[in-house]
Amino acid sequence: MQASVVRCSASLARLHKRTRAYLNVARAATGDPLWNLIQRLRWDSIDADEWTRGALRRCGISRDDYLQWKPAVFSPSLGAALDILDVRKTVLRSVAHDNSAVPPWVVLTLTCYKVRTPSDAQDHLLRLTFGNLDAIQAQYKPPLLVLTTLSLAHSE
Repeated sequence: MQASVVRCSASLARLHKRTRAYLNVARAATGDPLWNLIQRLRWDSIDADEWTRGALRRCGISRDDYLQWKPAVFSPSLGAALDILDVRKTVLRSVAHDNSAVPPWVVLTLTCYKVRTPSDAQDHLLRLTFGNLDAIQAQYKPPLLVLTTLSLAHSE
């Protein structure tokens, strides 16, 4: 059992290293401040510090938007995040909200940091990716597919 935990931990570390490398390439290639925010959201959990608030402003994300989606971003697992997203989308649709789509920063952050098991990748991640692919802006579709592929390849 102990060896299995060590292998899993080392394997996750490799996935996170590859993900971080891809985020660095995306940031350098596009100059989009969203990639900085996504890297930052890996560590923040309770309160957004000044750096995070600045990153949110640079991305055009309001404090209310951040607070609305924060429970999903900082949920304990991808499965829990999907449950939260399902409830939020249902609530937003029921109050005739103009846009019940999950923002790209939420989808990409979950894709980068919540895949921890093969089940997460093969079930939850695919549901997240393909459930939001039509609604996500065109410039974020290729990175979403690349990050999803990284996790799927890793979980094999």
